[in-house]
Amino acid sequence: MNNALAPFNLLAAVGAATGADAAAAVGVADSPWYVWISYLVAAALFILSLKWLSHPRTARRGVRAGEVGMAVAIVGTLLMYFGVSVTLKYALIGMVLGSLIGAPMAIWMPMTAVPQRTALSHAFGALAA
Repeated sequence: MNNALAPFNLLAAVGAATGADAAAAVGVADSPWYVWISYLVAAALFILSLKWLSHPRTARRGVRAGEVGMAVAIVGTLLMYFGVSVTLKYALIGMVLGSLIGAPMAIWMPMTAVPQRTALSHAFGALAA
């Protein structure tokens, strides 16, 4: 592997953090069956969410499906990396910070300001990256 890309290799970072062989410590192919099922369910919910968001009558169902799909994907990822490189403390801190920022925006921002809200959400995503 190119040494310039080494910081971006998650498996190498996990192996360095644990002192174990990265491929043996956390291999995506070695993930338990319930992690794969959670990803499959999350993908199906995301696809259904996009379909349901295309019509005003089913838009609320689409939003809910997207929310549940994201929660399932997060739980699946935490289960896959739990104990190796992820601790619940940091996951909970991130969820609380995201909720403190996102909930007031969702509750008090008028629907006419949705493009600005989307831009602000993208800015926070870029800041987090």
